[in-house]
Amino acid sequence: MQKPLDDVARRNGWWVVAGFVGLVAGVYLLPLSPLNDAPLCPFRHLTGYSCPGCGMTRACVSLAHGDLGASFHFHPLAGVLVLAFGAYALVRLFDNLKGYRVELPGRAWARANSRRLAGASLAIVLGFGGIRLFLELIGFLTPV
Repeated sequence: MQKPLDDVARRNGWWVVAGFVGLVAGVYLLPLSPLNDAPLCPFRHLTGYSCPGCGMTRACVSLAHGDLGASFHFHPLAGVLVLAFGAYALVRLFDNLKGYRVELPGRAWARANSRRLAGASLAIVLGFGGIRLFLELIGFLTPV
């Protein structure tokens, strides 16, 4: 028999699900055109170059509207981020509906290696940002 979720785990699970639904609804409701040329990033506004997260909002908006090419152009990692957050929210939804932690393949491994996964994710985003910044500095790319 599985151990039932405590109140904190259940509440946190609902917050994750609500956050994902809010993200999807928010980016779907944002119009595409006004964001395309607006530098919302303080780093980009001050330097004129892209930070590691530049273009993520526009990429998520484009993804929500079904424009995969524009989404990839603005930020290639946005689709991965949305899929990962969606999968995590779906697992937390299953947990809350069942009332206990559903043991899915790989979940125990991911829980045991969560710090490594977070560190690897951060390294990938920062590495991508560093490469993109370098390519912008040498004039190979234009800022997104």
